[in-house]
Amino acid sequence: MKKIKVYLAAACAISMASAPFFVTAASAQVSGHRDTVSANGREVIQFWNFWGSPQHQPIIQHIVNAFNASQNKIFVQNDYLPWGAIWTKELATVAAGNPPDVVIQDINSVKFRAQAKQATNLTPFLKKDNILKKFFPQLVSAASYNGNVYGIPYNTDTRYMYYNKTLFKAAGLNPNNPPQTWAQLDHDAWVITNHFKKDGQYSVIGFYPLWGGFGATNWMINADGGRNFIQNKGHQVLVNTPGKLAALQWIDSYTRKLGLSTVETFQSQFGSNQQDPFLSGKVAIYPNLPNFYQNIAAYAPKLNFGIAPMPSRTATSGHWSWGGGFDAEIPYGSKHAAAAWQFIKFLTNAQSQAYWAENVYDTVGNRQAIEIAAHDKKLTPQAQMVWKATLANLKWTVLTPQELWAPNYMNIINNQINAATNLEFPPQKALTFAQQQVERLVQQTSHNG
Repeated sequence: MKKIKVYLAAACAISMASAPFFVTAASAQVSGHRDTVSANGREVIQFWNFWGSPQHQPIIQHIVNAFNASQNKIFVQNDYLPWGAIWTKELATVAAGNPPDVVIQDINSVKFRAQAKQATNLTPFLKKDNILKKFFPQLVSAASYNGNVYGIPYNTDTRYMYYNKTLFKAAGLNPNNPPQTWAQLDHDAWVITNHFKKDGQYSVIGFYPLWGGFGATNWMINADGGRNFIQNKGHQVLVNTPGKLAALQWIDSYTRKLGLSTVETFQSQFGSNQQDPFLSGKVAIYPNLPNFYQNIAAYAPKLNFGIAPMPSRTATSGHWSWGGGFDAEIPYGSKHAAAAWQFIKFLTNAQSQAYWAENVYDTVGNRQAIEIAAHDKKLTPQAQMVWKATLANLKWTVLTPQELWAPNYMNIINNQINAATNLEFPPQKALTFAQQQVERLVQQTSHNG
């Protein structure tokens, strides 16, 4: 945590040092007419992002300032817009012919903007500066459309298991041997749950599949060998598969064994910070994001925990996890695309991404940046452990980008999954209905297209 304070101080110092120039260039507005040349002749580009929190804003401003200080041709104006509104406003400015020059966008919806000519094809830039090999391939794939690249990956995420070594040991389990398969997970979870059960009351629950940062759809992908619910090849719909059904039935078995009322009563005690169920020792195994470590460091610094990949359904089916993410795009119609590309290269290089990662514990798209964090001796051993686990886990992490031929298909699936996990429908019935509905959506979309 000491390093974070040092970085923040450095960012503030740079911001102060560049304040006079920043004020001169800041005459550009987020909407309407804007200056394109600063007072000292630099080409001004607008960078839109949604990082306005006290944790994130100084870090992204530091990176912007570092780029501005690295050369004397381009000046980046860093503009914060609220989450959600940023993308609505971007599309409006693209339609009006006056877009910003770089925008942080949802990586899973790139294809829609590419097809609608709302994002610039970056392939011509990449022919000269081939930087794609620096990024995880599944991120590059998500940011591509028809063989061309429309965004450079900025950040992503993954999920793995945090587990409480103290609770493992108290229940007679080896704290250095976390479960690797669902069968081992079931065994350890019920050993811990029953160890702390007294007079029919649960004081600790070893594990419940829907607690933490790994939901039902994620478990279904994990159980199905990392396969998404749809697949581009042949426009296949893969909702009602044996693996996904097994996952939903498995979740259902936990709910029935504990009792839905027990699950809801226990969950009602959860809160944030010190009241988080994992930090307070109420849950022993808790899938979550890498940046969950920040909560541990802040609110439970003495917690003896370990990290393990998501268990595989069988010994050979794989430790599949799930992630989303964001990319840096040049909106279609930018008047400064060449300058914007120079900034995107800087924004996504290993040094800038490592700085971002180590200060906000966000999983970045640049592989070398995570390697830097994983071996940074200035970080605590626990923090290094987090980054090493993150790097290893990304090889098992799949993205589920939206497809033009199945728009909003997850809304259909989630409705049925929620009904199943609430014990309203049997899993088989829910998935059969979801499969039929998504197939109908694909047929209608293909017909209308």
